[in-house]
Amino acid sequence: MKGGELIMAAPFELRLPGNGGGNYCTGCGGHLYRTKDAGEPVEEDHEPGCEVFSRAVQVMLYVEQLKRAATAGADRRRRRYLQKSAKDLTTAACTDDVVLAITKLAHRYEKESQQGAKTGATAEMLMQACQALAQGQDPAPIAPGPSH
Repeated sequence: MKGGELIMAAPFELRLPGNGGGNYCTGCGGHLYRTKDAGEPVEEDHEPGCEVFSRAVQVMLYVEQLKRAATAGADRRRRRYLQKSAKDLTTAACTDDVVLAITKLAHRYEKESQQGAKTGATAEMLMQACQALAQGQDPAPIAPGPSH
């Protein structure tokens, strides 16, 4: 304070893990700059044996399955839903806390499955997949949807 003036500091920005805002892996502390630039997990951003990186790779393998399912005769609504979900899971795999990010997605898919929308069965499948991925397990194979 000088001359009766009160100097106010700007409020700091709170960044929660798993919201895509962190630049450091919560598992190994590695900088995630290459991961953020590439839009997919990059091994060089992590220490050898990093569990968070392993989960991110596991999520990306599931994303590839989603992309294949979206092109394999799904009706338009399901195809678009799977494509959007693949993008959301890719984003989750690139966050500082992959487990928290996919857990948040599991909660979102749970709500969507309970809303009785036409994509409810697909949302339930994705919720179960996210729950498995969050626990380090492989999700069940993607169930084929109706084709029109």
